[in-house]
Amino acid sequence: MPSSKRKRTSAIWSLVGLAGTLIFAPVGGSASDRSCVAGALDAARKVRGGFERQHGVRMNPTSFDEIAQEIASETCSQVSDAGSGSARVRTASSDATRRYLENALGLGQSTATQALVADALGSRKGLGRMDRRSFAVLKVDCAGYPGGVVSIGSAEIAQCGRRILLPSGDSNVSVSSKGTRVCAGHVSLSMQEEKSCACGQSGTPPAGAASVQAINCS
Repeated sequence: MPSSKRKRTSAIWSLVGLAGTLIFAPVGGSASDRSCVAGALDAARKVRGGFERQHGVRMNPTSFDEIAQEIASETCSQVSDAGSGSARVRTASSDATRRYLENALGLGQSTATQALVADALGSRKGLGRMDRRSFAVLKVDCAGYPGGVVSIGSAEIAQCGRRILLPSGDSNVSVSSKGTRVCAGHVSLSMQEEKSCACGQSGTPPAGAASVQAINCS
């Protein structure tokens, strides 16, 4: 085979190899990065359970997952070469998560996740900046429906009578009893507000309980 033809053939196969590398290269970060985030998330979720038991409150799971993911990603970005077994990653994620939740419950707003993680790691970068989210507490009593379950949007959160930590603003709140929605309403909450609402009346549930009643708030 002439030399010029061999060179052209070699160049073609080089391009094919490069294309294959681009097509089949893994995406979404290295395995080490994913392992680090998984470990940090696991630590954050364990903090949530203890926090809820200690304070007698349930955290809106959608809001918590967003916060925990943010803290986990931030922790792994600030700690180099950290796998899921890194004690430093887990300790920092736990500390930042705990402080975030305590601030959200007590003050209605927390220091930003980046600053909390930095402080947990000892660098204190950005300490003092406040997070964009704000929170309030809602409790729905269901005297007429023992065992009723409160939902925020489409997510079931807690049994009636339990305090729920959720983002401030407007929420669609409903109560289900034995699988049937019995109360619903639109509830507005200001930052750091603690609001009590009621579904149904004490004693026997009203006739025609299949109809959805309004949630009344004080």
